[in-house]
Amino acid sequence: MRARAEKKEKMRRFAQAHHHLYRPEPNWPEQQQVTGLSFGDNRSSASIITSESGDTVYVSEQSGKATRNPDIVWNLSGAETIATDSYCMRGLHSEMQTIFQLLMEWNRSGAAYAEFGIHTAEDFLRHRIGGGKAVAKGKGCCQLCAAILLKLGVSVGYIEPSKFEEMWVDPFEQAAVPNPWFN
Repeated sequence: MRARAEKKEKMRRFAQAHHHLYRPEPNWPEQQQVTGLSFGDNRSSASIITSESGDTVYVSEQSGKATRNPDIVWNLSGAETIATDSYCMRGLHSEMQTIFQLLMEWNRSGAAYAEFGIHTAEDFLRHRIGGGKAVAKGKGCCQLCAAILLKLGVSVGYIEPSKFEEMWVDPFEQAAVPNPWFN
């Protein structure tokens, strides 16, 4: 318990070092996309993370509604759009559901990426979403999710402290992959 609390505190301090991100970034197209998502209620905690080129969009919702509503997901953009919230558990924020799904893909087929110079889970995540953008519907990215995304080179719409950080779950732990930055 103490180690997890210390890890979360390191992550908060890292996010807070990016103090300029504690305000909404105006009018990103990705923000407009996620705002338009409706999975049956306005309070859904949806998020999207794009690849650097924007040709792939990962969509997740806190309780798995993106996976259960494929038409809404596929109609989100002209890019390849992938629902990544099929594994839902309390404390795994929607942004981290995407990270978890990518880590699970790495666990299944990471060795096949070696010929492309991708040798670690961190390399794989950077390959998929590094340089991309992450936005959440109607709120900022919590400090803990922001810490992971910023380490990957993902821009976040803005950071907002959340009372739900106390129950936050590390996607690396869930995927049984060592967290390369915060342990």
